Amino acid sequence: MLVGVDLNSVETFWERNPLYLSNIGIVKLNSHQNNAVHKISDPLYKRFTVLETIPILASYANKHFGINIYVEDPNSSLARKLPVYKW
Repeated sequence: MLVGVDLNSVETFWERNPLYLSNIGIVKLNSHQNNAVHKISDPLYKRFTVLETIPILASYANKHFGINIYVEDPNSSLARKLPVYKW
């Protein structure tokens, strides 16, 4: 299951909860995300985006290993391409 991979904004999980970094001794961390979408989802930065490659990897994992890959968040950009895990 993929958790925390919503790709709907450039905000990161550590920016949502500053205690995450401070609890592990990091004062500040820069994600270098300055566009409307993550660089890993932007074809201007990546020849193959994560929105293209993760579904291919999921299909391969299922076909060759019988492993199903799910997303946790139904609002994730990947939820259009991968099944959402039903808790």
